[in-house]
Amino acid sequence: MGRMGNASWQIEDTTLIWQAKCLNMDSFFMIDVQLLCGAGLEATQLYLLEIDDEEAIAER
Repeated sequence: MGRMGNASWQIEDTTLIWQAKCLNMDSFFMIDVQLLCGAGLEATQLYLLEIDDEEAIAER
């Protein structure tokens, strides 16, 4: 596997990964939280602050 800061990472993937993580108890524990910050922690935090979405508020 490549580094988490991969240039092909789309910051919008953060919300999709969060949705997948929250599907059920198994996926919640199997999907690593580090995947949520593939674009970098600071960039991800800024993205979540900028979008107006209930799920983004939960991710913060």
